[in-house]
Amino acid sequence: MSSPVAGEDGGSRAFKPGPVTGARSHYLIVRRDGSRCYVADTMSGAVIMVDPEDMGVAPVRKRIGTAPEGMTLSADEQVLYVIDQPSGTLHALDANTLEEKAQRPMRGEAVRIVTQADGRLIVSNVADKSLSRLDPVTLAETDRLALEAGAPGLNLAGDRLYASLENDKVVIVDTRRWSIVSGFATGSAPDSAIVISRCRGGAGGIAMSFAPRSLLITQSCPAGVRQDASLRRNWCEDRSAWGRCSAGRMACPGRSRNSSDTALRTV
Repeated sequence: MSSPVAGEDGGSRAFKPGPVTGARSHYLIVRRDGSRCYVADTMSGAVIMVDPEDMGVAPVRKRIGTAPEGMTLSADEQVLYVIDQPSGTLHALDANTLEEKAQRPMRGEAVRIVTQADGRLIVSNVADKSLSRLDPVTLAETDRLALEAGAPGLNLAGDRLYASLENDKVVIVDTRRWSIVSGFATGSAPDSAIVISRCRGGAGGIAMSFAPRSLLITQSCPAGVRQDASLRRNWCEDRSAWGRCSAGRMACPGRSRNSSDTALRTV
């Protein structure tokens, strides 16, 4: 089965499946134009670059350590940043050739990395229970933010960073103020998260946090910004997509509130 991704015209293109030649392909990112995919192969210690539109093109492999995990592209997509989780080493690779440009040790074991709109990088230091903000060229740490637990999952939406913590929480970081501004409890062992829409006025949004047996959906809007009740109602009505849907701290359909509230949970 082919996998659709967004095309340059706003439509979708289907990529044909093909061999990646990895031992355990785990983490995947794709260029905006869909011309290249990058795979972190945790068992071989390699990063693999693939042309998803022509599987006749041989994948390019670059061994960077023991178990590469989190990856992100630079704002101009010319540099691929990869974290070797066990060593906590950040590698900067040429996104076209996978040749190494630079590397630096983080604060012990690290697992996730994202790129801000201004190009700066944010790394989750699991061992140190912190976030580091880095200069994308020198890789120097410019800011550090202590967390109450390690963050195995990061999701960036505008100026808000959603960090899934090992103590069954998601905290929301305002990257402009570089401080935690909100958060919510989740099920056991939250990992990845995604923001799927925005509140009226262009701020906040709906966040989904994934745990092994549950999906927690919350709507978060800053003070004075009204939530879009139709979005909440649509989530509640579309139960077939998520299985059994039950009301959380707020009943469906949504009500106008100025704080982060649980919309619904599926198990």
